[in-house]
Amino acid sequence: MANAQDPVDNATNIVLTASERDPREEKYGIILEDDSKDGYATHAALWFNSREEIAEYLTKSFAVLASTDKFKATIAELAQAVVADGLNEDLVAALNQCAVGAISIIWTGSLDELCRAEDEFPRMIVAMFREEDRQGRVPPVSKSEMENFVEFLADLKDRG
Repeated sequence: MANAQDPVDNATNIVLTASERDPREEKYGIILEDDSKDGYATHAALWFNSREEIAEYLTKSFAVLASTDKFKATIAELAQAVVADGLNEDLVAALNQCAVGAISIIWTGSLDELCRAEDEFPRMIVAMFREEDRQGRVPPVSKSEMENFVEFLADLKDRG
């Protein structure tokens, strides 16, 4: 059994907490893809209230998966940049490079951005939610669909 200071145990607790949060109450979302499974990617939607919480996740959880101590140090530096600047495309690319083959951030944004389905990845997620073809225009998630969409996001890890 892992002790309270075990980095893997801490990482697991952070992921479980962030994945169980209601995205309607949190400002920042991250969707991860776990690339460590043989040919089968699993996903998780994590929700945070601040850039500082994202930085804590990165330093305590994402860094556990880094392949080298150098990458772990790089993740700590990048986490501080997240606090200062938020998650941008360059930071995401650098973070993903540190944990290549283990995990990657495939989307960042707010629940509202996901629901609007204006960009490629949000369109794909909303289409998956509705079990529709992923091509072409996808209408935004309506208020009447919101509860089911939030449940869908919480169960994303079970959908592969």
